[in-house]
Amino acid sequence: MKEKIMRPLILFVMNWKGSGLRLRIQRKVLDGSDEVVSLKHVFNFFYMDEEALKDREGIMIIAFDGMDIDLIDKYGLENIPMREFGRLDNSTGISRRMTCELFTTFLTGETYEEHGVEGLRRSEASSGSKLPDIGKVVPDKASATARNLLRKNDTIHGIYAALATSLSPKYNRDDIGCETFLQKIEASKPLFVPVWNPMFEWQCGLPDGGLKSGFTRDEVIERNRDYTEMRLEKFWSITHDFWDLVFLHMHDPDLQQDMGLEDLEDDYERLDKVAENVLEEFGDDWVILFMSDHGKIQDDHVQHNKNAFYSSNVDLFGDETPHIKDFHDKIIEINDKIKE
Repeated sequence: MKEKIMRPLILFVMNWKGSGLRLRIQRKVLDGSDEVVSLKHVFNFFYMDEEALKDREGIMIIAFDGMDIDLIDKYGLENIPMREFGRLDNSTGISRRMTCELFTTFLTGETYEEHGVEGLRRSEASSGSKLPDIGKVVPDKASATARNLLRKNDTIHGIYAALATSLSPKYNRDDIGCETFLQKIEASKPLFVPVWNPMFEWQCGLPDGGLKSGFTRDEVIERNRDYTEMRLEKFWSITHDFWDLVFLHMHDPDLQQDMGLEDLEDDYERLDKVAENVLEEFGDDWVILFMSDHGKIQDDHVQHNKNAFYSSNVDLFGDETPHIKDFHDKIIEINDKIKE
C-alpha cells in the first residue's frame, strides 16, 4: 500500500495523437507499460498542492474474474458487498459466457456484434476453427465428466491445452471495434485487463500454460496464488493519485475453479481481504467498483454460470439489474461529475 504521496518520475516523448499534442509517459513504477495523457493533465498534477492531492478523487475498478455472487453470500464475505450490491446481467446473445467477450462489452458498452470480440479466442468466432472447444463437441449431459477429466488429468489437459493455445490465437486491443472508456477517460491506468493489456500480462499464470510446462495441477494452483500476489504488488506500486481511473483485473477465483478446485472459501476470503485493503486506502475519496464477468463453472455444463455481481460504495443503478454493457456509460458519467 502507498504510505505517502509521491510525484511520478516521468519520461515523456512528444507525439501527435488525435486532436493535439500529447505525452506518452513511461516509468518503472508503471511496470514498463505506456499510457497516453495530455500535457494539461501532467502539468496540473505536478502543480497540485498536497492538500488537493490528499483529497484526490477518482474511479477504482477491481474485477474478480469468475467470482460467483452466490458464493459471496455462502462464504459470508464482509468487504466485497458494499452500499449497492447485486447481480449484473451478463447475457451475450450466444450460449457461452467468456472472459474476453464480456470484458470487452464492459469496456465499450456494446455487444460482440458491435465490438467484434466473441468468446475467448478468435477461432471461436469463425467457422474456420481448427480445434473446437470441448464444450461444443461433448453433449451437455456428458460435458461435466469430460470437463473433470480435462481438469484433473494433468497429461490430457496439458496436451489439449497446448494444441488449443497454438491453434487458437487470442484477441488483443486491435481487435476491439469500438472506443472504450479507457480511451475516453484520458488518465486511465489498466492493469492486466483482458484483451486491452497484452496477453502475456493479463493471463500470466494461466493454468494451461502451467500444465503444458510440466507443472502438476496442485503446483499450478499454488502458482496461480503467487501470480495474484504479483498483480497486487504492481497495483500498489503505481502512483494512484496521478490517474483518474485505475482498473485492476484479478484472474482469481476463475483460475482456481478452472483447475477443478471445488472448495474456494480460502481463495474468496483472501480476495475479500484485498477488498478491505482497497476500501481502507481509497474508500473515502474514490468511487469503488468491484465486479465479476461470470460465476463459477456450472455443475452440469462446461460453460460459466450467470452469477456475476457488482458492488459499489456509491449509488449506481438503484433497484434495477444492470447489464454488463451499462457500466460503460455509468463510468463516463461518474468521471464527468468528478471533473465538474
